[in-house]
Amino acid sequence: MKASLVKTDQTGVPRVAGPPEPRMLKAFARHETFHPRYGWLKKGFDAVVQQPDVFTRPDATVTLGVGKNMVRAIRYWCRAFKLLEEYPRSNTGRLLDARPASFGIKLMGADGWDPYLERAGSLWLLHWMLVRPPCLAPSWSIVLNATSLDVFTESDLVRELRLYCEGEDEWGDVAEQATMGYSLCMLRAGLSSLNSNYRDPYLLAIWSELDDPSVVEDKWFTGYESDPRRLPLTQSGTTIRCVSAGFELSPPPLAGDAERFAVASADRGLDANNLIRLSQVEVDGHRVDTVDRIQVGADIVRSLVAAGL
Repeated sequence: MKASLVKTDQTGVPRVAGPPEPRMLKAFARHETFHPRYGWLKKGFDAVVQQPDVFTRPDATVTLGVGKNMVRAIRYWCRAFKLLEEYPRSNTGRLLDARPASFGIKLMGADGWDPYLERAGSLWLLHWMLVRPPCLAPSWSIVLNATSLDVFTESDLVRELRLYCEGEDEWGDVAEQATMGYSLCMLRAGLSSLNSNYRDPYLLAIWSELDDPSVVEDKWFTGYESDPRRLPLTQSGTTIRCVSAGFELSPPPLAGDAERFAVASADRGLDANNLIRLSQVEVDGHRVDTVDRIQVGADIVRSLVAAGL
């Protein structure tokens, strides 16, 4: 008699061994055209820990605080990065619930390596997991593993995807969807090529919280992770930088703005080192914020703008 192929993981949910999964999902545009926004992976992971059926619940949009398409995008990206995995719900053969995958627990669990993705190495690890088989993001896998592209335009990307799919079985016309799918995610909006520019996740999150994002520059960065990254206010040139203790402000370059900056920054608690310090506690030898850093940063920007900077 053969041994049972049923195993149970740390979540207590049975895992049944089956046929090997394909190396790559042969379908495009499963991400609803949304790139993985900062905070989405943690939001989706934590929600599933609390409610395995969160993505299929009628109140999913309320629980996650996003629209229907974004709910599907969060679900997709959490699976694509191997943070979550899905299994059939016991009382139905069609609906799928989700649970933390082994990698997700190690990275984002209660004692995870980097639950809030604060280290650049975590982002590199996520990229590696994204294209590791079974890969749910075929455009990324094809470009990184099956082409010699390094710098490319959107038309280059679509051409390479079509060439690849024409030479493979079972892809059909899915490459046509790529023009509306991963090309929007892989290439920066408004620019024609993919290069070494990158976002600062905290500054990007602050930018996205603003009612009028145009009050700050849409900032991209180059260089090393250790290089200072500052978000300038459009009108005055005052900048805000995220540091471990809180936020560092730099005064506006024009003398006419100096007094407004002094009053507004003093109201926010700016110290002699141009720092606005956040309330923090020590946990396992690390300083951890006790307030929402992103909301505080957005409030600082709003107060500076309201002061005419």
